[in-house]
Amino acid sequence: MKEVSVKWSKLGADGKGGEKEGKYEWVVGSLKAGAEIQLVSEWDVQAPEASGPGRWGEMRIPGAGAA
Repeated sequence: MKEVSVKWSKLGADGKGGEKEGKYEWVVGSLKAGAEIQLVSEWDVQAPEASGPGRWGEMRIPGAGAA
């Protein structure tokens, strides 16, 4: 297994990016030329429900894989 981790992206000059905006980047150890790996993410989201004030719902959102 290749060494893979994920980290929050650095903030840009405009102050955007990083944890506050949910932007992250993959850090992958060395790969040989032509090698491929698939990176997949998913996240849990909580948001107010439309059914009434003070009610929160949760859902899991699968992320798209990248090669």
